[in-house]
Amino acid sequence: MFKDILNLIKTALDSIKTSSDSIATAVTGIPGAVKSDATHDGYLDKDDFIIFAAKQAALTNPVTLAAGAPATAGAAGVKGQMYFDGTDMYLCTATNTWIKGTLGLATWS
Repeated sequence: MFKDILNLIKTALDSIKTSSDSIATAVTGIPGAVKSDATHDGYLDKDDFIIFAAKQAALTNPVTLAAGAPATAGAAGVKGQMYFDGTDMYLCTATNTWIKGTLGLATWS
C-alpha cells in the first residue's frame, strides 16, 4: 500500500514537471526553460515587462559626462551631467544648476 502511494506521488510530480516544462516551452520556444525569479536566471513574461516599463521613468535622466567644467554654478547644463578635473567634481542637479565638490584623491593598496 505504502509503495502504491509513493508511486502515485511520483507520477503526480512527474506530471507537474512535464506540465510546467510544456508551459515554459510554449511561452519561450525553448525546451526546459524556467521563469526567472530573484535567485534564478530564466525567461521573462508579460508581467515582468509591465513591471520594467513602470520603472522606466527612473532611467530618463541618465548620468553623462559634460564636455568641460562649468565656469559658474549657473552655466549651461542638463540634469545628470558630470565633469571631473584633477581636483574637483561638478554635478548638474537641474537645468543650468551645478554643484561642485573638491575631491580628496589618493592612492591606496
